[in-house]
Amino acid sequence: MPQGRVAFSSLALTAIFAVVLAMPSADAQPKPGQLSPGPAQPAQPAQRGPAPGQPPQPAPPKPYKEIAATLPQPSNDPSFATFVKQLADIAMKKDRAALARVVPDRSQYRDDGLSHP
Repeated sequence: MPQGRVAFSSLALTAIFAVVLAMPSADAQPKPGQLSPGPAQPAQPAQRGPAPGQPPQPAPPKPYKEIAATLPQPSNDPSFATFVKQLADIAMKKDRAALARVVPDRSQYRDDGLSHP
């Protein structure tokens, strides 16, 4: 099919579609014996609530229910305190080699079974 004919066909279909959309529906036209709304009668009653295009107002916030929570107990393990002090000293010196000796390699914990060299 030639290009010009395809363009004309799609242009004609678009124009027909636009005309059909612009036509008033059967519901919008007054039925026989029914008066059409004149200038004294509003077409639709006044809307209550937000204006069109504005989001509805959120509900006012309510207080949360209180729940009981217990804080964890501080660690009394002397080896943990030693490790934290050692880690703080390494961090202050910014010694990456010492940090690599203390912290395990993350590739040991991979779940996919692949290992890194």
